[in-house]
Amino acid sequence: MPADYAAIAHAARALRSNAAEIDPLPPPAAALLAATPGRRPDVRRLRIKQHAVLRAKVVPDINTTLAEAEITWEDAHRCAEAITAAIALGLNTIVEDALDHMFADVVAPALKAVGDPLEAPLPTGLLELAKAEGSPVRKALVALLSAKPHPGHVPTLMSLAHDQWSASYRRYEEEDHFPIAHEAIEALAALPSLPDDDLERLDTLAIETTDPKLRNDVFGLLVTHGGRAMQERLVDRACSPGLPAVQRAAAHALVLKSDSLDAAVVAEIEAATVATRMPSVAASLVLITAYRGQSEFVIELARYLAARPKRRVLVLLAIWLTREERPEVAEKLEALLPKGHAAIAWLRSGPATIADDELVKDLGDPAVCQEVLSWLNPKEEKT
Repeated sequence: MPADYAAIAHAARALRSNAAEIDPLPPPAAALLAATPGRRPDVRRLRIKQHAVLRAKVVPDINTTLAEAEITWEDAHRCAEAITAAIALGLNTIVEDALDHMFADVVAPALKAVGDPLEAPLPTGLLELAKAEGSPVRKALVALLSAKPHPGHVPTLMSLAHDQWSASYRRYEEEDHFPIAHEAIEALAALPSLPDDDLERLDTLAIETTDPKLRNDVFGLLVTHGGRAMQERLVDRACSPGLPAVQRAAAHALVLKSDSLDAAVVAEIEAATVATRMPSVAASLVLITAYRGQSEFVIELARYLAARPKRRVLVLLAIWLTREERPEVAEKLEALLPKGHAAIAWLRSGPATIADDELVKDLGDPAVCQEVLSWLNPKEEKT
């Protein structure tokens, strides 16, 4: 077989075997392939895969592949290759037309190629792709919006924040995970402010979602963007009867975003509330108070807790957060616990070692002790 034909045959075999990389044809073989009519799908596909050397000569192959596709896996794959070639060759008209294609794996890269060079806000036609059935399109759109923050994108991001696409089916007792919604919330959080109506909708989303991490992220956004009124609502939600998962998430968000809390919200935390709420909420309220509260307020709360045998272990959290920035406060807090208690020496060490319930069992209820240790124990590094 002549060398030029052998090179084409070798490339065709590699294509049929779905090789990750296909070497560019040498010029004589490329010229021979370019002169071969692309009447058959396999020939068109080979020519498209050689677009780097055939250049404009593959335009008819790309057009035909995209236009004559049927709903089959093979055609979906060929069309994805065709749009990749069109983007690489800068065939803007073809790429823009592909935004209406039947296959999501064609529309998604076309959307990225069209949207990347545009300034925010993106045109309405692109934003409407949030309604596309194919998840790759919505994933491509939310990635674009994340890279181009603009208030004009809020309605689209709000829609995507409710997206329930998941990469896999939930198995028994597994938690839901909605990645498109997650990225939409991150994009919304990157904006300086959000309309009150949207904050209310997000609050409802956080309560109703079956994705725990999404709930956490939304509550965090509400702390940073919702102002005092929303922050007070989250404190009330954490402390009022309701779904434990929602209570814990609200409290945790208040801790993680405590730098954004209004000082008045911190000052409204009541010692009696801390002493009577579920361990995770109580611990969160102590952490917020110790980090953001006035020194006398922190000492007053700790004194109240130290007088209650089932809750005095919470004082360790206040000592932990004040010992470096406000050592004089930490010293007064230490005096509220049994003199020479081993837990105080452990705290002064870092804490550098992982402690168990034995260290603190005389300082409170087992559930509260376990919660406190979950915050204080050094985190094991993942390998």
